[in-house]
Amino acid sequence: MVLSPRLTLLLSIVALACTPESKDSASGGGPSAETDADTDSDADSDSDSDSDSDTDTDTDTDTDTDTDSDTDADTDADTDADIDCDNPPVPEPIDEENCITDDLVCGDNILAVTTGGTTLLSGANYASSWGCAVVGTSSYTGVERMHAFVHPGTGSVQINLDTPCEDLDLFVIRWEDDESCVRSGVSVGECEGDASSGNGSVTVFNSSPARYVIVVEGADGEDAPYGLSIDCP
Repeated sequence: MVLSPRLTLLLSIVALACTPESKDSASGGGPSAETDADTDSDADSDSDSDSDSDTDTDTDTDTDTDTDSDTDADTDADTDADIDCDNPPVPEPIDEENCITDDLVCGDNILAVTTGGTTLLSGANYASSWGCAVVGTSSYTGVERMHAFVHPGTGSVQINLDTPCEDLDLFVIRWEDDESCVRSGVSVGECEGDASSGNGSVTVFNSSPARYVIVVEGADGEDAPYGLSIDCP
């Protein structure tokens, strides 16, 4: 029997549908279900936590304490002569020609005493005749000490009196004659005085050399030690 082409095609399709699915017999047969589940349980078990904590506790304390106890006290003793009121210096002799105890220069710092001085001057000279300072004309009738000083002509020179024992006063008289005594009845061209209570100070100015006589005396006849210093520029 000759089948028509159309029937032949239909039968082929049916036969193909009824043919069992070919499988790999080597696998033991039977349908092969995909069981390859991803069993990769390689979970990241890296539990390496950084336990390297810095245990370096720096106990190195600075024990370098400054043990330099600076005991460098000011040992620059005052060069002013210490005046002991109970033990005054021995009175120095006086030059009879000009009535001067000594000749002073810039920077001198001396200790002296009125004891054994002259009695040539009085308040009338310091106040009225020479205008050294405002003082009583009947005062200063006791002893006085005289010191010569040549001003170097460098400007202002300060003459200081230190009188801790009695109230002595300071007078500075310009007296060029180095062969005669400062005395009453002779006029002077310049005189400065400090008759205030306590220590005294007089400043004299000159731009050329000039000779002065420094007089220390107590208004009421006080007799005591004293210090004199001269500061020049």
